[in-house]
Amino acid sequence: MDDLEAALQVLRSVTADAACAADAGQLHRWGQALARVRGWLDGVDGLLTRRAQAVGEAGGPIDGRLFQREHGARSDQGARAAVQRAGVLGEVPELAAGVASGRLGVAHADAVARAVAGAEPEVRSEVLGHGSWLAREAGSSTPEQLERTVRREAERLRTGDGPEEVLARQRERSHLRRWVDREGMHHLYAALDAERGARVFRALDGALEAAFHRAHPDVRSRAPSGGSVNERLSADALVELTTGAGRPGGAQGTELIVLIDEQTLRTGIEHHGTVAETGSGVPLPVSVIRQMLCTAGVLPVVLGGDGCVLDVGATRRLATRAQRRAMRAMYRTCAVPGCTVRFDHCELHHLTPWSVVSRTDLEDLVPLCGTHHEQVHRHGWLLELDAQRNAAWRAPDGRIVDRQRFEPIGPCRLRRQRQPDPVVGQIRRRFDALLGARRE
Repeated sequence: MDDLEAALQVLRSVTADAACAADAGQLHRWGQALARVRGWLDGVDGLLTRRAQAVGEAGGPIDGRLFQREHGARSDQGARAAVQRAGVLGEVPELAAGVASGRLGVAHADAVARAVAGAEPEVRSEVLGHGSWLAREAGSSTPEQLERTVRREAERLRTGDGPEEVLARQRERSHLRRWVDREGMHHLYAALDAERGARVFRALDGALEAAFHRAHPDVRSRAPSGGSVNERLSADALVELTTGAGRPGGAQGTELIVLIDEQTLRTGIEHHGTVAETGSGVPLPVSVIRQMLCTAGVLPVVLGGDGCVLDVGATRRLATRAQRRAMRAMYRTCAVPGCTVRFDHCELHHLTPWSVVSRTDLEDLVPLCGTHHEQVHRHGWLLELDAQRNAAWRAPDGRIVDRQRFEPIGPCRLRRQRQPDPVVGQIRRRFDALLGARRE
């Protein structure tokens, strides 16, 4: 309770005058304290709601929904959601601990609750029984991403289908519609499977970056990640991709980043910690990835046992494409503890200023979102990494305000193991040849 008491003491110093005069560092400290107190309150709310629900089920005069309506000032719909959330927190102590500590928000618990709300009891029980996996996914995902991940796992458990069957169904459902409205605007709507969708998204991201930097040649940051500017640039990128506008020779092939751990690739057997996904985190069948490797359609990035990638040194200021691929294989989000901004919306930051060492080495790079990158360069914040890439976030006054262990990117997958197929020797030789060529 010491940290809770400390957080309460910090919040007692918040007044209207103090808030108006607060700088970014002070707001960050108050925000951390607020998250800690809010997490504790959410934990207590879950405990009391579960108890009220038990009383109601035993024939008592109150249940969880009534408790939430009367004492939580919630609508009936909000009360039902709170009861579902409380049930999930009761069944997944790892998730409850994350919420109570302020590391996770109740939105993550709500996402899990929605994902398993309509599942059969045995499916719900199996999904919620993997608490460590759920907590790890929640720590590296937005609530929306977490809900999609848990839904996929619940659906796989319900149908018994593996990634190959899921991909086949997605391809059957893939389609594209196009029409012209009364104002002459041309519309496209596409629904694509995970593999081809990842290729299209990656190509659009690359074309969007190119369009942005052509329009703003003096800007070194990445293209904006949302809003009307992003939508207009995305339209320009789509036209460029489909027509080859602005590029000699027309449209070119695009690079697709695929992550797969070495053990799964070499054996062809999915294990509890298998990583087999696109760069944006969408699962792919191992067989599809291995087929891509056979045709040299992807560049391999190998994760070691500690989740780190072999170093790629360079004597240039900006990170190379290979270094960015390596960083993406280690990080899903901004490296600052607790930040959930996706890697694709981050910039690579030199821990040691380039002006000091004149080198851009992988071991000295971390992904930072725009907000935290600005805090480092303009407001004196500091991100420190130890030899294992465990992170410490240090305030301008020298205090360490947050820490986070470096976790390998690979989320645990709830999948059945399969026997290796006959082409494993061929894949292994091809994979080794690719690695050798890249290192040369």
